[in-house]
Amino acid sequence: MQGALQAQGIQAAFLSKTLSIDFSGEEVDDTFFSYKPPGLLKRITHKLKPTSSKEQGFQRLVAALQPPLKAEIVTSPESDHDLLQHPLVQQADIIHLHWVNGILDYTSFFAAINKPVFWTLHDMNPFLGIFHYAGDETRNSGKSAHELNQSFKVLKKEAYSQARDLHLLFPSSWLMDAAKASGIFPAHTTYHLLANGIDHRPYERYTAYREIGQTTPLKLIYVSDRLDNHRKGADLLQAALSKLSFPVELITMGAGTLAIDNPKIELSSLGYINNESDKIKAIASADALLIPSREDNLPNTMLEALAAGTPVIGFEMGGLAEHIKSGVNGQLSKEISAAGLVRAIKTFEQQKQHFKRSLVKAYAQEHFDVNNQAKKLVNRYLEPQNNPQKLQSP
Repeated sequence: MQGALQAQGIQAAFLSKTLSIDFSGEEVDDTFFSYKPPGLLKRITHKLKPTSSKEQGFQRLVAALQPPLKAEIVTSPESDHDLLQHPLVQQADIIHLHWVNGILDYTSFFAAINKPVFWTLHDMNPFLGIFHYAGDETRNSGKSAHELNQSFKVLKKEAYSQARDLHLLFPSSWLMDAAKASGIFPAHTTYHLLANGIDHRPYERYTAYREIGQTTPLKLIYVSDRLDNHRKGADLLQAALSKLSFPVELITMGAGTLAIDNPKIELSSLGYINNESDKIKAIASADALLIPSREDNLPNTMLEALAAGTPVIGFEMGGLAEHIKSGVNGQLSKEISAAGLVRAIKTFEQQKQHFKRSLVKAYAQEHFDVNNQAKKLVNRYLEPQNNPQKLQSP
């Protein structure tokens, strides 16, 4: 998105723990976070490495909870870093937040910031306590977990009450509606729907890839950081595929394994792939992408699949319900269950010849083109103030 904003004539810098790019578009040597990237295994198993005393203290609190947590990820709104002291933040006229865990200290930041703050929410964590999705909050309702979760909800609500100029952006109506219903943000907060953008150029080389359904058996792909992810519906996928009565070639992309007890299923594991070209090629080679998530905002894998002309099979929830049209660019089940997923796969298999990659790609181009989304974002920036000159996205 930074490049797309610059194409709109906006000076945009980027700040994260592992990469900093200044307003001229140059990567800078930044030791602000004193951060050493964890290895692949730790990124997969922990998602976030404690890098400060507050983070380490939080992890000790979580480790002491009884019963132990069963959650995809838990994070704290506290950090030892004073983001307002970073030179790029000080130079910026507008601050645009994305994933902030471990970077931003909620209490000190929102009380002190005197610039407009835009924040694209990618999950529910900004309005939950320690959890990132409501399902994990529900699954961990024990007394000690509930008390810790609620204490951080109170901390966040108090922090937001001190924010002077807060604008929230949501890739899906599902997430925006949940944020509004939470009651955690102050009354002066503004809410905007803005889908993620995707650069279609890397996908163009696969435009001429084989059409859907030209090979037998049906070729499906499942992508997840961890193949056993509960929120992503790994158990529902396993149960559904074990019941299919026709041949399916299943490609998996992600860490771990997925066991399928069905001789009709030919399983191929690609492991964890970082190379963008290899990932696109794998998704483009499939007849459909499986996203059996119980909860999801606007998964990047869905955008990647549509940009590659690959339909999506999943459940009618979150961002999928807003963009996947059954029989056009995918097939959805209203019922979130293994049986519902079986019906969706069977329906897709029966109708696969009717899907056209060109139409699937056209939808992605119309709704998710990164340059169009950048234009919409700039319009949002211009609404609350005049002539911003430098924009920052930590």
